[in-house]
Amino acid sequence: MIEPTPFVIRRANQHDLPSLARMASELARQHERYDNRRFSLRPMEEAFTNFYRNELDDDNSALFVAESDGELAGYIFVRIEPDSIVEWFLATGWVHDLFVAKPWRKSHVGSELLRIGIEHLRRIGSPGVMLAVAAQNATARRFFKKNGFRVTMHEMRLDFDATPSLDADPPMAPVNPSSIEPTAKPAWTGSAPPLSP
Repeated sequence: MIEPTPFVIRRANQHDLPSLARMASELARQHERYDNRRFSLRPMEEAFTNFYRNELDDDNSALFVAESDGELAGYIFVRIEPDSIVEWFLATGWVHDLFVAKPWRKSHVGSELLRIGIEHLRRIGSPGVMLAVAAQNATARRFFKKNGFRVTMHEMRLDFDATPSLDADPPMAPVNPSSIEPTAKPAWTGSAPPLSP
């Protein structure tokens, strides 16, 4: 039996920014492969570097890294998001990114990063923890469910220029706009960016 590679988890610092940016870029490309219409923003590593540099100084954010033999094995990015009248929730902690590099997967790096991130959010007063997972990422869904998360929302998208898939519902008949009764504006049901262990 192969022994798990030893690692330590610590707060990220300025010296970690290049490695964080590379891992974040890989995470973004993974989601683009899932659905390049939904995950259409393709930030470069420089953009991630600048973003995380700002987050390091934000009291509502935290970046933790797993380090093994001087190399980063993964990271987690958590942040308290303010009350949202659009999303209908009070200020809550979110796991925005969780990434583990391939050599360290199945070595408990992801579980430990998640534990540390959750504990940090609890310590700074979050009433719970939210996250979003790509619909195509069954492995991540199982991972988070195993760690106590439950489904609260299903995000859906309509692409105006998309060709319907073979298993799509039949198209609706044309509607005369003047025949539609006015209704209350529906609430947007989007969610925070996805992650992957």
